[in-house]
Amino acid sequence: MTLVKSKWAFTAVVAVMFLTPFLVLSSHFLRTSRDALRRDTLNYMELRTRLIAGSLAEHLLSASAPLERVREPIL
Repeated sequence: MTLVKSKWAFTAVVAVMFLTPFLVLSSHFLRTSRDALRRDTLNYMELRTRLIAGSLAEHLLSASAPLERVREPIL
């Protein structure tokens, strides 16, 4: 009976020793990919915000140009 117990114990120890590096590497990969996804998402949101702000500023400036002519004093 002890031979069967030691056989299962040996198998469990070898499995843990074999799987530990893969678990460490996979957790590192998942953490790194999550950080990269967050960084890419923030960069994309920043790009969209800058494009919308530039477009909005351009439209506001072009819309206020005729108003500046009206506000000029007539000589």
